[in-house]
Amino acid sequence: MPAAPRIIDISLAIGIQAPAWPGDPAPAVAAAHTFATSGWHTSVLTMSAHAGTHVDAPGHILPGAPLLEAFGLERFILPAVVADAGPGPLVGAGAVARSGLRPGEALLLRTANSARGLTDASGAMRTDFAALSPEAARAAVDAGASLVGIDGPSADPYGGAVPAHTILMRAGVLILENLALAGAPAGRHLLVCLPLDMPGLEASPVRAVLLEGAAG
Repeated sequence: MPAAPRIIDISLAIGIQAPAWPGDPAPAVAAAHTFATSGWHTSVLTMSAHAGTHVDAPGHILPGAPLLEAFGLERFILPAVVADAGPGPLVGAGAVARSGLRPGEALLLRTANSARGLTDASGAMRTDFAALSPEAARAAVDAGASLVGIDGPSADPYGGAVPAHTILMRAGVLILENLALAGAPAGRHLLVCLPLDMPGLEASPVRAVLLEGAAG
């Protein structure tokens, strides 16, 4: 009987390893019921739909574009290629070309963010994280990516316009952000990153994992 593939967790701890985006509510857990008051324990979660490791649908950026509920589960369970994008602040088109991405696959890009983390000295989100260049986003679309993931809080640099988001989302490409890729081997795996089944969401936290080598 063949051994089961190794499961690699590529999610960040919400609010700890992946702090809130500036201006978003900080993730919080409060008690709705306690054993002392009710005889059971029930928690209330408060957080942005973009908290922690999360997937964005086109409706996040484009008015009237599809929300997460429009996408079948096959868009969140798919072959993926993990690729090193180099040390620069912007991922270039060359990193996409070198990845060997095949049509329909997810491209997961490991940048300098994985080595240095996403929190500053105060524990807040770093705003100087590495992100995608518009050229890289276009190269991913041209290569037929179904999803593009990155180990930072946004596919675009902090502040200003969001060209990478726009290019990807106009092509129907999903975006997976705040990935933990430091321990993920480069190459092909099976990605599982299921969003919450909650209508009306433009994004959702996910527990993203790779099944090592399972994509062939």
